[in-house]
Amino acid sequence: RDKLTYHSVVLLEWDHGNFCTVVEGAYLNGIGGYKCKSNWQEDMSEEKNLLSQYYPDEMLGPWITTALETRCYDVPETNL
Repeated sequence: RDKLTYHSVVLLEWDHGNFCTVVEGAYLNGIGGYKCKSNWQEDMSEEKNLLSQYYPDEMLGPWITTALETRCYDVPETNL
């Protein structure tokens, strides 16, 4: 079996210039399975990060490697 993994990310820069949006394709339930940690959040290493405040307990569990989801994150950066 091929051991390579692929991760797709798109950065959207908006005309309003208030923020950018990161769009990623990744494992289904990956954020809940990784304890609400995301590379796109500044507080990723914090025990109680921003995402964990909004994720209900029902969404925490193992990720599913045979299915994907699309995630969108608004980030404070305004352009590349």
